[in-house]
Amino acid sequence: MTQADTLGDLAFEIQRTVVGHVAIGAELGRRPFEGLKRAADEYWESFKRSPLKLQPTEVTVRAISRAARNLPTPELKELRVAAAH
Repeated sequence: MTQADTLGDLAFEIQRTVVGHVAIGAELGRRPFEGLKRAADEYWESFKRSPLKLQPTEVTVRAISRAARNLPTPELKELRVAAAH
């Protein structure tokens, strides 16, 4: 979970969190996101009720440092972002 004051800052914080999960998983010899559980149903219900509809956009991952560039590429099947009210 993360939060930020602007959408740009939020994108950076999400990227930083994802890169962190990938880096730690690689250090431990795990696949990216291995062991992370699905969010609680209350969060999924909140997401479904949100009037905000976000369209996928291409993003530049600013959070990846020089040291993280050699990490394995995770297989992402779906990424959804819900705005907090």
